[in-house]
Amino acid sequence: MDNLASKISIDHRCSIPLGQQLYNELYRLILSKQIPAGTALPASRHMAQLIKISRSTVVSTYEQLRLDGYVCGEGRNGTRVLPLKGEKDQFDSSQPKKSPSYAADKLSIFAQSLLSQVVFNAARPNHEFDLYPWDLAWEELPRRLWGRELEKLLQADNSCLFEYSAEPRGLPALRAAIANHVKRSKGIAASVDQVLIVSGWQQALDLIVRIHLNEGDIVAVENPSYPIARRAFWACGAQICPIDVDEDGMNIDQLMKIRPAPKLVQICVSHQFPTGAILSASRRLQLLKWAAECDSIIIEDEHDSDFRYTDHPVPALKTLDRLGSVITQGTFAKSFFPALGLGFMIVPDRFIDVYSRAKAVTSEPVAAVIQQLVANLIDSGDFERHLKRMRGIYDERRRALLAALEKHLGKRVEVFGETVGVHIMIRLESRLTSHEIVSAASKAGVGLIDTSAYYFDEPRQREFVLGYSKLSALQIEEAIRRFSRLI
Repeated sequence: MDNLASKISIDHRCSIPLGQQLYNELYRLILSKQIPAGTALPASRHMAQLIKISRSTVVSTYEQLRLDGYVCGEGRNGTRVLPLKGEKDQFDSSQPKKSPSYAADKLSIFAQSLLSQVVFNAARPNHEFDLYPWDLAWEELPRRLWGRELEKLLQADNSCLFEYSAEPRGLPALRAAIANHVKRSKGIAASVDQVLIVSGWQQALDLIVRIHLNEGDIVAVENPSYPIARRAFWACGAQICPIDVDEDGMNIDQLMKIRPAPKLVQICVSHQFPTGAILSASRRLQLLKWAAECDSIIIEDEHDSDFRYTDHPVPALKTLDRLGSVITQGTFAKSFFPALGLGFMIVPDRFIDVYSRAKAVTSEPVAAVIQQLVANLIDSGDFERHLKRMRGIYDERRRALLAALEKHLGKRVEVFGETVGVHIMIRLESRLTSHEIVSAASKAGVGLIDTSAYYFDEPRQREFVLGYSKLSALQIEEAIRRFSRLI
């Protein structure tokens, strides 16, 4: 299929990653039946030569197409296009067609950008032993306690909990409770007015994008990083500049060379995802100085810093912010559970009014009864006790994972980010590719993910994110024993 290369358009100057461009092109050709069902795609090495990109990028793209159900096969059997399901009539030549330009003209820049992107599919098949970083110890949650507290609120004679809220920023009781919590746990001195209640991490990001970005603005993000964030920036037409991450966190020297200076910088300071790096003290000061000089905004993501296993917690970047350059995002997705749909933002004083107005016109408030429940749990100390208990459980599982890696893999594995959160990152010595390792592990009943989806360009081979919160110590030992035998 050498003529396939003429049908694929790859722009090496575009800010969209090459792997995402290749996925978009193959997706389009498969749905339009220009690549018919049953057709074998070129081998990854040959495809890389045809379109002048790296082989690892082609392998990652083929794997995403396989996970999404558009192709099948792997290894020496080749990769073949599967018959379309549900979408088979979408490009039926017997149906009347509207020109693509007509449809595009009817959509916003935001919508057009979304349609041009690969949908990040975080869903993965279930296995006997899943080491996914988003899983939690659901069975350990104090559901009876929370149920009793919720029942009290439902039975209380308080109509305000069941009516439309007049305060778009959230219930004052919860905002005050969060202000006290972040003061005790993270050292952040925030007023109640600075705290904004949101439905989670993504709503916080949506508000930031709406308020601070216009089409063409520059945003700096960590490389690697979670893809949903950068896709939100792309969707509004922003230009994204990936900044490398090393053992000391984001490379601030590299950030400072960007011209013009980025309007926003998104960063995980206390536990970078997926590397687990902690931004060093010198780089924190360097970043804040740069932001003040350039009038740039720093988005500090504190997604899992409640779980720290050393004696001295790393303070949030917000504690050093004297000029209002930092917006801190927090979530209860891991300290409670994701379906709670509750998070918060801490915004500088100069942005309180605009964020309040934006929140009022873009979304309904989080249910007042849920807000009051969480406020009560924080004020009573139940939340702190819950965190302490879960920290102990996760620490035991973390130690079990580190011990199992040492026992079964020894010097063949390098571990990163083991002091915070509920996941670690590892790099392996193996002759197998990341894709081959993930596939072999799946067949052995072990679910894991590599880091390829988190990089902008060249993903590292044999680099994986291992979550340890869901499995018991015995299950972790067995999972790593099986895993080690594969590589």
